[in-house]
Amino acid sequence: MRERLRWLAFLGVLGLGGLLVLAVLTVQLTSTPSFCGSCHIMRPYYASWKASTHNHIACVECHIPPGLGSEVQKKYEALSMVARYFTGTYSTKPWAEVEDAACFRCHEKRLLTGPIRFQEVKFNHAPHLSELRNGKRLRCTSCHTQIVQDTHIEVSTAPCFLCHFKGSPPGQGVARCTLCHEVPDTVVTASGMRFVHQRVRTYSISCTWCHTGNVWGNGVVARERCLSCHNRRDILENFPNTPRLHQIHITEHKVECGRCHEEIQHGRNHLTPRVSACQQCHTSGHSPVRDLYAGRGGTGVPPRPDPMFRVGTGCNGCHFLPDSTRSGPLRRAGAASCMACHGPAFQKVYQSWKRALQHALKRTEDAIARARPFKQRIPGWDAIVGNLRLIKQGNGIHNVGYSLALLQWSYEKIRASRVIPLAPWPEDASMQSGCSLCHVGIVSQTGRFKNLVFRHGPHLKQSKGDCRVCHRSHDEKPRGEVLRPDRNCVNCHHTRSLRSNCQRCHLQIPETLKVAGKRFPHAYHVGEDVELECTDCHTESGWKAQVDVCAECHDD
Repeated sequence: MRERLRWLAFLGVLGLGGLLVLAVLTVQLTSTPSFCGSCHIMRPYYASWKASTHNHIACVECHIPPGLGSEVQKKYEALSMVARYFTGTYSTKPWAEVEDAACFRCHEKRLLTGPIRFQEVKFNHAPHLSELRNGKRLRCTSCHTQIVQDTHIEVSTAPCFLCHFKGSPPGQGVARCTLCHEVPDTVVTASGMRFVHQRVRTYSISCTWCHTGNVWGNGVVARERCLSCHNRRDILENFPNTPRLHQIHITEHKVECGRCHEEIQHGRNHLTPRVSACQQCHTSGHSPVRDLYAGRGGTGVPPRPDPMFRVGTGCNGCHFLPDSTRSGPLRRAGAASCMACHGPAFQKVYQSWKRALQHALKRTEDAIARARPFKQRIPGWDAIVGNLRLIKQGNGIHNVGYSLALLQWSYEKIRASRVIPLAPWPEDASMQSGCSLCHVGIVSQTGRFKNLVFRHGPHLKQSKGDCRVCHRSHDEKPRGEVLRPDRNCVNCHHTRSLRSNCQRCHLQIPETLKVAGKRFPHAYHVGEDVELECTDCHTESGWKAQVDVCAECHDD
């Protein structure tokens, strides 16, 4: 009897030991990723893990938090899943949570490393995990999703856009651009225009003046979304309680934001301007402005969007100046709007736009008024009047180049009909260069340089519209420089073929000069009493008056 008891005890110990070994082997076997991937409903997750940067870490290292209690609980949940699998009561999408403590096993120092670079933005883990963000406490898996487009524990930008843009005015608060983006040091060229981003700091430019329409979606939550998971009335009654819902779904449980919220997208405008902030309210009455700015709506000229339109500048990019004549949030635009981004020198450019438009409008309006009695004999009369109406209603300053081209086409259309005598349009629209994007109408402008009269038209014809023949770019030339150092008016104009027409440039003849230390009555010598030609005294040798010439008339 005693011998039998010994054998029973031995067999019991042996069986218990075998069970322990089997249990250990089972725990080890079920802790391997290959075991997780043996179930067909887990195969997509196993494949995404295998292709991820975490493929050298076992599934249980992340999905089971540290501690023996968590280990036992997860094994019990795993056995329950196995039982549901064999009984056919399982879900086709298994649910799993990854606690922050599991991430900190390897990434605890991540909170102390400070800002990092993610794609094109700067990011700091510490404030996102240790502080409340918009009143919500985030988890690692709030941004590092478990499976996104066949990737595992990779960053999804959808939660970022939802937190930063939902309910926030563009460029303000948590939607502030410089919160994530640094002001670049490079010079950006887009649609033929160059922009130095350092001016953003210098002139306190708002990013939203140019970068508009780069956020899509509103991130709302439809009540029907709750029904995809819940069907209890007491739970649905919590729908208006937003803080409580975020506490349950984000802080306590890992639920992707996209399960409840509509998606918000954010990205580059890619030079495709969208509906501006003004047009969201002003849907009527502003179509001429909108069409003119977009370079459309006229006749006889191909579409020509304004350069600022092509780079995505919205209405508020220029209309931000306070208007004392109006109440409310309306803002006006002016020369200061251009100077805010392009510097003080752009005031002259803006004034030249206004002068060019004023002269072109007057010339075209006069031609239309004179030709109106003969409109039946002018082909396209309605288009001619329509162009003028578009420019006046849309305010031609919104697209100066397109407006001038439309006015020229309308004027030349009347001139070609020969119903009234008209001089040719003074500006040749075919001479367009990169400089003309800003220096609109420069061909017909006349100015003064060193007390000389200067006309751009003949010079641009000779240089075939290339302003760089005489000028350096704004970035290259020093302050105050007009002509290139290797260029001089004398090189071209003081030649034998041009010497007989000096006063074409030298309009102001000085009254007196000092020659050889003596007073010389210059105006007297070229006046009616003497009638000398300029070339009688100014010879080709340097075109400087020689004292020896005086002896031809004066003995002493």
